[in-house]
Amino acid sequence: MPRKKQTVCKFEDRNKYNEYGSKIGKRNNEQINATGCDFRMIVGRRSNGKTYPTLVFDGIKQWIDTDGEEAFAYVRRWGDDLKDNAPQLFNGCISDGWLNWYSKGKWNNITYYRRCWYLVKLDPETGEVKEKAKKPLAYAFALNLAERYKGPDYPMVKRIIFDEFIPEKKTQGYIPGEWKLWKSLLSTIIRERTDVIVYMIANTISKACPYFDAYHIDIDEVEAGTLATYKYSGGGTLALEYCKDSGDTTVASSKYFEIDDDNGTGSMITKGEWETDLYPELPRRLSHVNRTVFKFFIKTGRNKVIQGNIIETNGPACVFFHMKTTPLQYRSTDYVYQEVWDADLLDNPLIRIGFSRTRGVDKLILDMVANNRAFYSNNDVGDKVRAFINMNSR
Repeated sequence: MPRKKQTVCKFEDRNKYNEYGSKIGKRNNEQINATGCDFRMIVGRRSNGKTYPTLVFDGIKQWIDTDGEEAFAYVRRWGDDLKDNAPQLFNGCISDGWLNWYSKGKWNNITYYRRCWYLVKLDPETGEVKEKAKKPLAYAFALNLAERYKGPDYPMVKRIIFDEFIPEKKTQGYIPGEWKLWKSLLSTIIRERTDVIVYMIANTISKACPYFDAYHIDIDEVEAGTLATYKYSGGGTLALEYCKDSGDTTVASSKYFEIDDDNGTGSMITKGEWETDLYPELPRRLSHVNRTVFKFFIKTGRNKVIQGNIIETNGPACVFFHMKTTPLQYRSTDYVYQEVWDADLLDNPLIRIGFSRTRGVDKLILDMVANNRAFYSNNDVGDKVRAFINMNSR
């Protein structure tokens, strides 16, 4: 009787996979990890090798290599995000066999219970749990519930993974006061330690992201395929990798997305370009130069200012938004909308902290934006205006 041919695991093929199972030629975190930065921010197209290598090679692998001594924290914005995604979070490395291969058959599945994930060994025939790890692999945290987590210590957490820090446009969006919640959560997990690495992962959905401003990143100046590093006064460091999709790694399935649809989402999915909605441009007949009856300014962070021109027409007035190309002077007659109060501007009575839905001029501007009487110099400006209004209106 002929001997049955033994199947060799695909991860053993050194022509296709490296020693820990990362596919050769496909993106992983080796480049950004080599910077040694405290924060490692990764943005790029969907399915571009951001979340999988971070969860698997910087999360599960470290747990296995240290025999459970190094766990990680997995962060999402909303509790509902965790409820929907937690049970399936690690399906990729389970179904492709990596977990079973790397653990040498000790573990072949991952279970989720009371905000924690555990490695388990399931009977392949009955599905019965034969063994469950005593120490958690990872802990789940929802940013909107950050204040609830204060109290317990997490000394075993060596890595924090904030997934989708730029929200999808049709979700609930950012949390009011999100930056403070993020810092509070980091404090809860890290305490006084200095050995924690923070990963922040997102698809290229919108440049109007408060984290770019908070970490002093001018995302308009960052090009695809580059890795930039930043150092802060407190000694912390951040590396930002804007993933570029080279031709030899573009997946064949791009034929399903490269449709050149009106919203540009096809290019975002296959090329890593930023997904922006289409915003109406100012018609030529409404040139704002001689029709402007009122000007105001929106300070959007990183010293970038958007100018708004309210324009008279033969019908209802409209507003035109465009980037201001000269420095803002803060004259006593300038209406300026900002996110936070600046004590140096106490003498200017026209400084506004966000938009008020009951204040005359503010209400007029908001009504024009809401009722299709707003025009924009380009789509990036439209995204920035919408994001500012969404996060700074009351």
